[in-house]
Amino acid sequence: MKRKTLAIAIATTLGSLLTVPLMAADAAITENSNNEVASLQDAIKGGTVDLNFRMRLESVDQDNSRDDALASTLKSRLTYTTQAYKNFQGQIEVDNTSDIGDENHCDSQNDMCDSGPGQHSVVADPEGTELNQAWIAYTGLKNTTIKHGRQRVNLDNQRFIGGVAWRQNEQTYDATSIVNTSLPDTTVIFAYVKGVNTITDGDLDTDTTLLNVSYTGLSFAKVALYNYDIEAGDGGDTFNTSGIRFTGSPEIAGLKVSYEIEYAKQDRDVYSSSANNDAKYTHVALGTTVGPVNVKLGQEVLGSDSGLYGFQTPLATKHKFNGFADVFLATPIDGLEDNYLTLSGKVAGAKVSFTYHEFDADKGSMDYGDEIDLAISKKVLENTTVLLKYADYSQGGSTSGKVDTQKVWLQAQVNF
Repeated sequence: MKRKTLAIAIATTLGSLLTVPLMAADAAITENSNNEVASLQDAIKGGTVDLNFRMRLESVDQDNSRDDALASTLKSRLTYTTQAYKNFQGQIEVDNTSDIGDENHCDSQNDMCDSGPGQHSVVADPEGTELNQAWIAYTGLKNTTIKHGRQRVNLDNQRFIGGVAWRQNEQTYDATSIVNTSLPDTTVIFAYVKGVNTITDGDLDTDTTLLNVSYTGLSFAKVALYNYDIEAGDGGDTFNTSGIRFTGSPEIAGLKVSYEIEYAKQDRDVYSSSANNDAKYTHVALGTTVGPVNVKLGQEVLGSDSGLYGFQTPLATKHKFNGFADVFLATPIDGLEDNYLTLSGKVAGAKVSFTYHEFDADKGSMDYGDEIDLAISKKVLENTTVLLKYADYSQGGSTSGKVDTQKVWLQAQVNF
């Protein structure tokens, strides 16, 4: 079967599967005192099925030798979750991404990425069908959830560990995770990751440990401490990042403000040699509301090790940071300083946000340019949301290695 027709076939099949909850309703499922079903058969029959479609048109225009890209893609997602039985619960989630119409973009795998004539700009949404999640969770230990299998791992604001859910093929993790809330106001999350299912349809073998401890017992702040020891692929470089993060929304002199303060230190060990580097990360942001407008001003610095290495975030949801144009998916060796201003609010029932970024090197005087980002989203039906996004990046110094980039997205998402 051709990939272009695969989404239609899946949609037809999934439609028939939507009868599963209705069948369960007729099965006279019984629950015990812990709100668990009485048998494994009931847990499976009583499971829920969720269906999601996300149609997206994305255009990319770059001031280089590549042809402009225009990608029309459809993501189809089926999620099945069992009910709990004897403290166990499971989930299976399958995603399919298909091109609708002609391919006029490099998706990281197709022949539009080849060098020479016909090379297009990148829209990193390759066609294919993926097992996005497949996990079993156990809650039989007090205040503890243990989950094993392919799963989402999104920590704090996803600056270091996230799912890149913006792309059509989400990043998920083959991991064993433990979440414990035994201590008052404290959540401890530990995960051992042996594989990463990346957004480009590839599996990355790894030996990674993640530890995040958050405390909410303070009236003015949530505090998170973390250590992420990331191996970038089997035999790849190792990135050890430790940090502390403060967030809060206190009221000062009758004015409600929000803030973020974060500091981290990273050590990078190079696999192919005895070389190592270290770099620092800082993020400070302050926000408030002026009439109907939310205002946020911040500075994020991914530091440099003497111009030899820039602080990296290999498992982050990078699209959330440093501009929608994704120009800085890899931090330059001189580091990156991002000074930004965000204005957001509601206009005619739509959520609107505008952000201006000014980029400079952390080490030296390189001007990395600036970017304007705009996003407008609105719920048009009970289960349908439409989105328009625009990014306009302008390069700075002629030796920055960056090029002017404009991107536009038009998207509709339907949830069943």
